[in-house]
Amino acid sequence: MVDRVLVYPDDHIDHADPEVVNHLRRSGLPLLRWPGGNFASGYDWRDGVGTVDERPVWPNPVWDGLEYNLFGTDEFMRFCENVGCEPSLCVNAGDGTPEEAAAWVEYCNGSTETPLGAL
Repeated sequence: MVDRVLVYPDDHIDHADPEVVNHLRRSGLPLLRWPGGNFASGYDWRDGVGTVDERPVWPNPVWDGLEYNLFGTDEFMRFCENVGCEPSLCVNAGDGTPEEAAAWVEYCNGSTETPLGAL
């Protein structure tokens, strides 16, 4: 049984549409914020870490659909690198906690000697 098949064109740039990446690169975008809008208020960054096949799928109450967590922190950082802009992470100020935000900072910036930096 196959649960999901992800198909990308041959010219994708780290799974992103090359037209979007190239347009943003040419635009000189200095900074990109993610996640945005009301999505950030319920986002748990840990849901978007690790291999895509192991990430949780959960109902998205805002858009009445499913969130597959295909685009997480690592994908965002790679996207920003490919576009040539600085990343800006928006912490969950809805149902998140300061500890959750601090853990995300450690995941992104911590030494590989720390548990989250090693993750």
